[in-house]
This record gives sequence, C-alpha cells and structure tokens, in this order.
Amino acid sequence: MSGVTAKYIRLSAEDNDLGESGKTESNSVTNQRNLLDAVISRTPELADSHVVEFCDDGWSGKNFERPGFQAMIAQVRAGKIQCIVVKDLSRFGRNYRETGNYLERIFPLLDVRFIAVNDNFDTLTAERTQDGYIVPLKNIMNAVYSKDISRKILPAISTKQQKGEFIGSWAAYGYQKCAGNAHRIEPDPE
Repeated sequence: MSGVTAKYIRLSAEDNDLGESGKTESNSVTNQRNLLDAVISRTPELADSHVVEFCDDGWSGKNFERPGFQAMIAQVRAGKIQCIVVKDLSRFGRNYRETGNYLERIFPLLDVRFIAVNDNFDTLTAERTQDGYIVPLKNIMNAVYSKDISRKILPAISTKQQKGEFIGSWAAYGYQKCAGNAHRIEPDPE
C-alpha cells in the first residue's frame, strides 16, 4: 500500500507529565510515537508509504473537536490519507458513538484503513463475526472510563481548592511553584 499513512497521537491533559523542567512533550506522546513508528516500519504494506503525524497533547478524547484530529480528518475527507494508525481505540476517542461512526461508516465509505495497535484491530482484517462485537464494547468501555475518571477527579480537585492548594500544571506569569511543595506557588524573583 503506497499512499499516505497517518499516525494519530493523543494524550489527555490529566495524564500530561510536562511538569518536569525542560520537557516540551510528555513521555506518553513520545512512547506512542515510537510504538507507531515501529509498527509502520515492520508492516510491509505501510513501510513504503509517506507517513504524517497528527498529535493532540493535552486534549480529552470525549469530543472530536481536537485540532490535530480535525486536521487529520480534513485530509482524510480530501482523499489524501489511506490509513490511520493509533496506539489503541481510547487514543482515537472516548465517545463510543462518534468512534463507532468513524470506524463503521466514515472510514469504510472513504476507503480508509484503520489500525488500533494494542487492541489488535485492523479494518483490513476485521470480520463481522461474534468477535466483531468486541470493538463497540471497547468503545463503550472507553467512554464509561472517561466519565468515571471525571467523577472521581472533581471531588479531589475541589478538596485541594478548599485547602488553598495550587492545582494547575503551570504557575501564572510572575509566579513559580515552590521547590518543596508543588501545590504552593510563590512570586518568581525574576
């Protein structure tokens, strides 16, 4: 398969580990990129394709209005992308209806192959048998997981706010995180 293969990478803001000094990219994004590069290079029909990357670092999978995703889909609709490779279905999206719509309607209509590496799912080899129910079930589980994690995180954030703790990833301009306590901020002398 020649043509264009898109690797799509996504990481939620809650999972982001950019708090370490000097980092411009989270470990998860780097790891996803390395995994997808390895899979593409060892898949004969993809190895000779032109590879483009779309990344949404710090974006929730609950909605599909992510800039990297939208740029990728625009190229898919223009017929410029023949295959999309993701780490797993949850990186593609956590809204089971929307994810299912892409996998079962949009991509087949546009003749786009879709591969979710860790879920061992490839639309080129997928069959509509009993095992075909696994993908929609995983999509539902991804959506439920997202709602459950939000429900669990909100009370923890509220408690930290009530204690006066800093809950952001980065301190506002003119401030810095305290060296001994990342939940406190102090004026930045510079």
